[in-house]
Amino acid sequence: MKRKDLNQLLQSIKNGLFLEDIDKRNNLLNLLEGSRFEKINETTGSLVISTLSEFSRNVLNSSEFKLEVNKVANTVLNTNLDVIFVLKEQWEKRNINETTEELKTMTDMGDYLKTDFTLDNFIASIKGENNMVKQAALSVSLKPGDWTPFFIYGGSGLGKTHLLHGIGNKIKDTYSKYKIRYLESKDFKDLVYDGDISTKKIKDINELFLGYDVLLVDDIQMLQTLPKAKEVFFNILSNFINEKKQIVITSDQYPEEMKDFEERFITRFKGGVLLSVTPPDVKTAKMILLQKLEKKDQTGGIKFNNSALDFIATNFGSNVRELEGALNKIIFWSITNNKIKEEYTVEDMMDVFEGMTTGRGLTLQYIVAVISKNYQISIADILGKSRKAEIILPRHLSIYFSRTLLGTSLMNIGRYFSRDHSTIMSSIKKIEKESSINQELNKVIYDLRKKIISK
Repeated sequence: MKRKDLNQLLQSIKNGLFLEDIDKRNNLLNLLEGSRFEKINETTGSLVISTLSEFSRNVLNSSEFKLEVNKVANTVLNTNLDVIFVLKEQWEKRNINETTEELKTMTDMGDYLKTDFTLDNFIASIKGENNMVKQAALSVSLKPGDWTPFFIYGGSGLGKTHLLHGIGNKIKDTYSKYKIRYLESKDFKDLVYDGDISTKKIKDINELFLGYDVLLVDDIQMLQTLPKAKEVFFNILSNFINEKKQIVITSDQYPEEMKDFEERFITRFKGGVLLSVTPPDVKTAKMILLQKLEKKDQTGGIKFNNSALDFIATNFGSNVRELEGALNKIIFWSITNNKIKEEYTVEDMMDVFEGMTTGRGLTLQYIVAVISKNYQISIADILGKSRKAEIILPRHLSIYFSRTLLGTSLMNIGRYFSRDHSTIMSSIKKIEKESSINQELNKVIYDLRKKIISK
């Protein structure tokens, strides 16, 4: 059947809809806005209609509205088939010879977890803060509900979404009967503001999410200027906490940086486990890069010598997306310049990235300068022998960042700070231990790191 004929059929179905409740009829027409009649499949016994939004698809497949559309469609077409609503984006990517099972998959609400994001393949430095957040994620996954909410904050491209999916996949493997839902905040916003924000709809949204045992919410900062969405989410958040269900939330900002969230939100966000994801140090950036190089389809078998890896990790290792961008540029450069080689050197990297401003270029001197300015003490004091309390912490932090951001050896750090190996190690361990239990220090580290890497 031609596309024109299918669209006329859908319009005929819309015209034939009759509900005594005018509001319900209008809501149904709103849900069908932008929908298309895709296919009549007598083999699977289905009439396939695509929708523009995930919310419309879910509501149409799981409500009384489907019965009404089914009834009218079969009357108009003189058939006895079942209407199935699919997401337009998924339909366009389907196998052209779709089976009943594939149609079922397209209409299934599901958990929206990405199976390739696991806690096992989340790379964190062995002694860095991201190892702490990874271990916390594992603990939350093994005993969901014991630590709720779990709030993860940090800049874009540092792995927050990876951790969310990793937690969901781990819980799914461990507790097969748990109902889990990954949710992007922009989708929650669309859900709340999709035409109807009546009291009944708000109640339905609350009931929908309270049916889950685990809720994974990405980019909560996107809701902070939306009063109704905030109100609905606060009720869901409070219920999850009160019922000891697991809710995990990510944000690109520390809770108190989100000025449009009222104090009641901030209190809730900070009431469970609050940890940051941080930019990888050079060594960790190399590990992430090597992991990506193992994916043959992505890299075409490209190899780098150690110096080239160091160059990429040092200059483009501020976050995972930056690393991916650098890798894609290298692949594109290799193809367009016909310079595909068995192994790339640091000289090749200089050619690829000629004239580009690098993301790091950090030095020990620069790190100490940033910290001395932040605490309004002299560089000489940080490098000196003073044991005053107001100098010890900046000194420890300078040593800590020299290790975690630069991957500099303990010997070289000791040489710069005129201290022995054991003293340097002690400073790093003090910061690691204290930041694991002191949220105030964790926030200080988060803020300082942003200042340092914004170079």
